[in-house]
Amino acid sequence: MRRPFDPSAILDASAAAAVKIGVSLAVLAGGFRAISDDDYARLVIAQQFADSPALDPSGTSWLPLPFWIYGGGFAVFGDGLGVARAIALGLGALAAALVVLAARWLGLSRGAAIAAGVLSALFPYSAYLGAASVPEAAASALVVLGAASLARSGLERLCGALALGAACASRYEPWAAAAAFGAITAVEAVRRRDRLLAASAFVALAFPFAWVLHGVFRHDDALFFVSRVAKYRAALGPDDAFLVRVSRTPLALFASEPELAFGTLALGAFAAPALKRDPRAKLVLRASLCLLALFAMLVLGDVLGGAPTHHGERALLAVWFWCAVLAPWFGERLLEGRTFAPLGAAALIALAALVLVRPRFPRDGFAEREAELDIGSRARGRAVERLAIDTPDFGYFAVQASFGGPARTRVLDDHDPRKPRAHDVLADPAALRRLATDGTRWLVVPGARVSSLAPIATVLDRNQRFALLELKTNTSDARDPD
Repeated sequence: MRRPFDPSAILDASAAAAVKIGVSLAVLAGGFRAISDDDYARLVIAQQFADSPALDPSGTSWLPLPFWIYGGGFAVFGDGLGVARAIALGLGALAAALVVLAARWLGLSRGAAIAAGVLSALFPYSAYLGAASVPEAAASALVVLGAASLARSGLERLCGALALGAACASRYEPWAAAAAFGAITAVEAVRRRDRLLAASAFVALAFPFAWVLHGVFRHDDALFFVSRVAKYRAALGPDDAFLVRVSRTPLALFASEPELAFGTLALGAFAAPALKRDPRAKLVLRASLCLLALFAMLVLGDVLGGAPTHHGERALLAVWFWCAVLAPWFGERLLEGRTFAPLGAAALIALAALVLVRPRFPRDGFAEREAELDIGSRARGRAVERLAIDTPDFGYFAVQASFGGPARTRVLDDHDPRKPRAHDVLADPAALRRLATDGTRWLVVPGARVSSLAPIATVLDRNQRFALLELKTNTSDARDPD
């Protein structure tokens, strides 16, 4: 039986992984730290998991595997942000390696497979997501590997099913890809009467079924994750019109990474005559059904109000990875026929997309939480025992993540749009006295509020936006802060 991983494939995958690490380090050197505040929220949950392991670490709609990975790393190496960054770099490198392996499974040459891995590491959204502590990069590469395994059988197909199972435990959009994989593999298993194929179909779909059962028994709702996201989106305000929702994902596919999307489309169109004679074309088309199913699920989710609440285009990463695999394959077909003009035309189309499309559709900004990370780190360095945090927005997640030990923190206002606005503890002397009595003598507050708290608190440290305060031992004798 053919081995799923031969030495040359592992060597090629390692080369792409090395490129990915270099790209991620360059992105971090440029100042990037996180896609959004959710990145830090995830790290806080992983830190909690390290202290108190649970099968469902978040207790929300977020899937558990990323928390198990980061939380396991925190449990072994400590809960500092340096550990999280190292894990993120490792997972990003793994994503590039898996893309190379997927390309090899589809029958691409060694050079084309390496080109696919390098291309998957370089385009902007991949560069950012591969350096962030979010699950998109690794999960998307696992989807691509699972889809590519449809061109194989035996152990490779089972490994593809395992890859899809891991992706399904990390993100929701892979569920559609797993459903397509499971249906194709199940039909094939019946026709061939192959038990290994039947097992592969089961493995790919096992986690989604388990998570639905988890919803029934834990949350009294099989689709609790859909309703939670929909309720959160509704709390943010009225949704967009139907036509906007139905077109948002297709538009993002081409507008967010125009060079890759338009370039791949052009290469495919030029290579179409050669593909008709390629016996692998049907296998690649069958594998592409998994990505088509994923894309359709994203459109449907947006229409039904269950799409991501921010940076929704990041959920398309698996489709873009698939483009990174298809583009070298199309290019190979053109080179084999010595048709160089179409290659030049495709390059010009990609360049035109860069010049004409990308400036018209700028991406959303990423989270800039340097001040929050800094003040949390300063509190950590002072061995603060219990820390209360007040921030004007969701920046408290960054403070918690850099401080570590989230069980020793208390957020005074979580800014949840589904809840009434929290009571202003900093303007309530009695509430501040209760904090001190409970042992939470240290506060992180916006710099603008320091003067009003001066009678009852001492400034231990500060930066341009926040201050670290310690409540005085006897706050009852101090006058009201306002």
